[in-house]
Amino acid sequence: MPSKTDFNVSPYYDDFAESKKFHRVMYRPAFAVQARELTTQQAILQNQIEKMSDSMFKHGSMVIPGEVTYDLNHFSIKLTSFTGTLANFAGTAITGGTSGVVADVLSVVVTDGTDPDTLFVKYRNSGTDNATDKFTDGETLTSDASTGETAVVASTHTGSAAFVDAGTYYINGFFVEVESQSLILDKYTNTPDYRVGLTVSETFVTSTDDSSLLDNATGSSNINATGAHRFKITLTLAKLSLT
Repeated sequence: MPSKTDFNVSPYYDDFAESKKFHRVMYRPAFAVQARELTTQQAILQNQIEKMSDSMFKHGSMVIPGEVTYDLNHFSIKLTSFTGTLANFAGTAITGGTSGVVADVLSVVVTDGTDPDTLFVKYRNSGTDNATDKFTDGETLTSDASTGETAVVASTHTGSAAFVDAGTYYINGFFVEVESQSLILDKYTNTPDYRVGLTVSETFVTSTDDSSLLDNATGSSNINATGAHRFKITLTLAKLSLT
C-alpha cells in the first residue's frame, strides 16, 4: 500500500510511474541534474523496497516490538485544589497526610472545565493502618518534588489507559518509528469501549518548521541557506468509538 501523499506537485514534481518500468536514473556529464530526477531516484528505490516488504508484511504490521497494551487499573485522583504547578507532580511520589499511602504520579490532566484537575497514579503501598490502599477523600497529598507541591483529594477512582512501546511499524510502504506513548481511555471508569490504534499523519517539513534543515556548510557562502524539504510520517496513539 503506497503512501497516500501526492509527490507530483510543486515544487517536487516526482513523476515516477511504475508503468514505465524505469529502474535507474542515469546521470550524464555536462547535463544539469534536475530536482525531479533526484526525487524520482528515491521513488524508484522506495518502490523496490515496498515490493519486497509487501511480500513479508501487511500494512500496519509491527516490525520491531512496539506493543500496544492497556491498563484497567489506571488509578485517578480528582483534586479539589493544589499549590504550585500541576505539571510538577508528574514523575514524583506523593504521600497522603492522613492515610500514609504513597503513590507514584504517572501523569496529570488539567481541568477541561467539566472534569477537575486530575492525577493518575500507581499506588506503592498500603497506609499506616496496613489496610487502606487508596488516598482518602479530603486528605492533603504532599509531593516529594523539590518545589514542594501539595494537593487536596476530592475523590479517588479507577480509570483506564492504553499504551504503545517504542518500535517500528510498516506503514504505506515505509518502516516508521513510533515513540512510546500513553492515552487515557476513560479517566474515572475502567470499562472502556473503543477501537485503539495508531493514526497516520504524512507531512512535508521545511526549514521554517525545523531549522536543522538549513545548510550547515560552515565556512561556505551558502551557510544557513534553505534547501530540500523532508517527507515525514508520524504515528499517534488514538481512540475511536466502536461506531
